[in-house]
Amino acid sequence: MNNLKEIYPKKDFTENYIKGTEKNGEMDWKTIRFVFDEFQGKYYLIAVINDQWTI
Repeated sequence: MNNLKEIYPKKDFTENYIKGTEKNGEMDWKTIRFVFDEFQGKYYLIAVINDQWTI
């Protein structure tokens, strides 16, 4: 379940996705997300979220 937009509404984020392998039916995918917030004209990293399928 990806609830990033509920937990961090209106925050900017990047998502780095690594596709799963054919060997594992593409069920071994991984994603890391970095969430940023703007404060006084500068962006700060406020969260690092690791997500992956668990076999």
